[in-house]
Amino acid sequence: MSMNRRHLDEMTGAVFLIGLGCLFYFGFWPGILFLCGGIMLIRSLYQPRSRGDFESAAALIGLGVWASLHFNVGALFIIAGAGMLISMGLRNFGMYRPVNRNAKPEPPSDGYLD
Repeated sequence: MSMNRRHLDEMTGAVFLIGLGCLFYFGFWPGILFLCGGIMLIRSLYQPRSRGDFESAAALIGLGVWASLHFNVGALFIIAGAGMLISMGLRNFGMYRPVNRNAKPEPPSDGYLD
């Protein structure tokens, strides 16, 4: 989905206001982790600069889940393992690679000598 900078800023502003309202209603801890992670997730999905943006968002959301579970050590290992599986899946399926929009297309080649 292509989205210009203005639409992305409007979307993240709206999510921030909704999240801020939820923080005042439900409490700030660990909701602030979910809010920051959600905004980073939206930005990383609509402007995929690198996989690190997505992984940082996932780490904040995972930390928020762990805090919601009262810092249980077993839950920490489950969340860390799930994060590693998701990261491996994204890396192997070619998502979140830097896009070079100025690159020239490669000329067609035949595989005769290969």
